Amino acid sequence: MTEYISNELASNASINQIIFFYTQNDITYLIQCEESSPGSITDYSFSNTLIFTHEQLNINKTYRLVCKKLSVTFIYQILNNIFFNIDFNLIEQQQREFSIKDQENLKTHLKKDLIYYLELNRRPNDFLYHCFLKKYYDYESMMISQQNSLQDDSYRQEFTNDQFVSLPSHEQPDGFSGVEGTDEKIEVIEAVFDKLLQISSSFQQFHQNEVTSSELTINPEPSSNDIEGKILMEEANPPSEGVESSNESESSTERTRSSPCDWSEEGAVECLLSYLKENKDLARKRGGINWEQASTRLREHNFDFSAKQCSTKWKNIKRESKKNMMYKSQVEEILGKNDKKKKKITKYLLNKYK
Repeated sequence: MTEYISNELASNASINQIIFFYTQNDITYLIQCEESSPGSITDYSFSNTLIFTHEQLNINKTYRLVCKKLSVTFIYQILNNIFFNIDFNLIEQQQREFSIKDQENLKTHLKKDLIYYLELNRRPNDFLYHCFLKKYYDYESMMISQQNSLQDDSYRQEFTNDQFVSLPSHEQPDGFSGVEGTDEKIEVIEAVFDKLLQISSSFQQFHQNEVTSSELTINPEPSSNDIEGKILMEEANPPSEGVESSNESESSTERTRSSPCDWSEEGAVECLLSYLKENKDLARKRGGINWEQASTRLREHNFDFSAKQCSTKWKNIKRESKKNMMYKSQVEEILGKNDKKKKKITKYLLNKYK
């Protein structure tokens, strides 16, 4: 079975990709390199990943390079895991940010050294490589979950129920009950709210779960996010990423299907999210996004997805963001959920303490 999987992976991946580890300034990177057409991809980065193109002049070819920055902690832990069966622990000893300086330094040196890796007569083990990738993404997922858990614990140590942290002396009100007028109350509430945000990024979600779920009675005007939530609740089964959701007037047998698509290719989802971030004002309006333009953007980066496939993938990303922390922050950045929650909680506090 192992031999079969290895052969299948080799036939699908090794022919077109060159994969290797690379180090620069005591930082280790995982590099994926494949031939591309000139001018088809623009440089961009996300999280601990950098994607850029390079034209190798001496052989007149253009390559697309995906570079993942690996932490020292992950490297020694995966060696322990593979050779000695020691489980991962959640102790990160290196900053995980991929700075602009590191990105530029990597690009400069990798472009000079790339020809060496292109000329190697190599026989890669794709089965081991995919095992490595699985462990890598498992580790990243654990680190994100731990970070979120620590933020929640930090918040719970600082606040209980409706008690709020004290403001600095120059911001401290004489007493909320003594504040006259709606504008003054809003100003005090906003000051307290902003202070909470500085202490814990999980405050909004925590407050919504612990307080507003049982006491909040204000019904804001429906937004695109509210409508989306209603639609998701009504759907018994989520659409696949190759199927466009039906309108309410259509039966399940009348749904229009597009060809199956595979979003697992490195950088495809990030390219879609990058486009949505650039057009987040439109993303917050119902029907505001021009999915044909989104499809065009992806094709410019060598990702062949239709408008329907882009639209359906975005719906699935929003659904998955409730459990996937890697998606959550990006979805909130696009949809402005933080601003929406802030308005809700401000209205709630104003109503409670008026």
